[in-house]
Amino acid sequence: MNLEVKYISGQLLLLFFLLSCIPSDDFDKDISLSIYSSNLKNHQSAAVYGDCAFMVNNWRTRIFIYDLINCQMVDSIIMPAGKGRTPSGDVIYHSNQCSFSPFFYSANDNYPLLYISQRAKEDKRCFTEVYRLLLNDNKYSAHLIQTILFPVMTENNSMGNVNVVFDTDNQVMYTYSRNNDTMSTNYGVCKIAKFKIPSFDTPIVYLNDDDIISSFSIDCSAVNMQGACIHNGYLYIGQGTNSSILRAIHLDTGLLTTYNIKKIGCKYEPEGCFWYNESLMISTRKCIYKLDLSN
Repeated sequence: MNLEVKYISGQLLLLFFLLSCIPSDDFDKDISLSIYSSNLKNHQSAAVYGDCAFMVNNWRTRIFIYDLINCQMVDSIIMPAGKGRTPSGDVIYHSNQCSFSPFFYSANDNYPLLYISQRAKEDKRCFTEVYRLLLNDNKYSAHLIQTILFPVMTENNSMGNVNVVFDTDNQVMYTYSRNNDTMSTNYGVCKIAKFKIPSFDTPIVYLNDDDIISSFSIDCSAVNMQGACIHNGYLYIGQGTNSSILRAIHLDTGLLTTYNIKKIGCKYEPEGCFWYNESLMISTRKCIYKLDLSN
């Protein structure tokens, strides 16, 4: 067996391990689910403001705007080129998460700042881009105003695949990430960290260990964690591809509740997670699911 074959065999074993990290039947409880709408564009993350969902498609470098009242696409925003402003040199390097900030760039803006979280690339710093969305003469535009880079993935700071989500009530920023010491096998733990929201008047911001207000780890798989929101003190995170689940993490106690959403009919990978009209919604590439957590 040559070295190349040994390498491929090792990679296959690693992939098997990572997929096995996602539980298939060890769930705390079930919930009910229904299809809210089904005429979506493919996207990798989603956030809601008002009655519209903003769905980021990094492959087409667009933000699709979806009317949640009439359940239809109403517009799209072409993303500006980010060369020279981002670590990747691309417009968007895979959007795992997008979230609206509690803050507006200007008091006259129609929308708060939109944060699009992306994976690390060459320099091993995950980063989030901050966009100002404008609506002038019925024409949308997006303007990159800041790039936030998170701690390099080392054993000490353990920030891998960092995704930003906001507690708008308390005006703080949380991240969820895999607890990473540069080894892929450490997907077995999820790290939650709390940050002060950086001032958006600086184009490039580097956050390090000292900037973390507090953090804790959850003993659960972090494989394919993407799409999250915070509501009433809980962080809700969609997860999985073939084994779709929903994580609910109490931010004060660290208590984890896991819901089986594949079992009740979620056929597609969760992409976005948001609250709308007092209901938790999960968007996928095909439809938006409405969840009932009262069971």
